[in-house]
Amino acid sequence: MSTNAAFPPYEMTTDSGEFEGIDIETAQAIADKLGLELQIDDMDFDAALLAVQQG
Repeated sequence: MSTNAAFPPYEMTTDSGEFEGIDIETAQAIADKLGLELQIDDMDFDAALLAVQQG
């Protein structure tokens, strides 16, 4: 999952650097249901778009 963790309560980082928020919880629930490990990459929108374009 790519996110810009600067938009509480949707996505943010804790003081210890962990990701949390509504979007994170939703993505984790989906990953758990599918038996997958959730990987979170914190980046701005332009970087996320470029990453998708580059595969």
